[in-house]
Amino acid sequence: MSFPTKPFDITLPTNGGTSWALIGSSRSGKTTLLKYIYKTYYSKHISVMFSMNAQADIYKDMPKNVMVSDRFHPEILKECHQINAICGNKFPFWICTDDFVDKSIKNSPEITRMLTIYRNANMSSVQSFQGRTLMSAVGRNSCNYVAILKQNTPQEWESVIKEFLSMYLPPGMNMPQMISFCQEATRDYQFFMINALEGECYLTKLTRAQAGV
Repeated sequence: MSFPTKPFDITLPTNGGTSWALIGSSRSGKTTLLKYIYKTYYSKHISVMFSMNAQADIYKDMPKNVMVSDRFHPEILKECHQINAICGNKFPFWICTDDFVDKSIKNSPEITRMLTIYRNANMSSVQSFQGRTLMSAVGRNSCNYVAILKQNTPQEWESVIKEFLSMYLPPGMNMPQMISFCQEATRDYQFFMINALEGECYLTKLTRAQAGV
């Protein structure tokens, strides 16, 4: 079954912020991808990360200028927006959540604003979750870039296919065939990359060098 495949390489817009959603099961490669995205595209941004496992070994090589909190503080997002409202979007901000399982993020008006109107205030973000429903529907469908990594169950694959992938998968496939195709396609850390700004979806994978291996 043919499907577009190419190296992972994104050209960001030259103005404004961008938003990403990384959706995949535990140990699917989300945090490795998140770190590569940060180091490649956002390392010069003023950066804040929210993670319930901030002490985990996988974060040890994150630069010290990334402020990490194990609690979600929506007021930080609001203050970043207020700063740039006063300063003419002078400061690039990057806000990240990684496996933060809490309704406070899903239902936060500030998160929704960050994934929509705050992008116009030079604020970028990456939201990384084990399940798509841990993000609000408005938020996850407003992202510029969506990476779909391995999912745990056929049921979750069906939901992800219906919401994100059905329009891109080869025509003529029924749902069991689409699920089987996606399961096979995302073995060994390969993932679907949806670039909503370019209207494209392709399979890709970090190289060993990109992944820091």
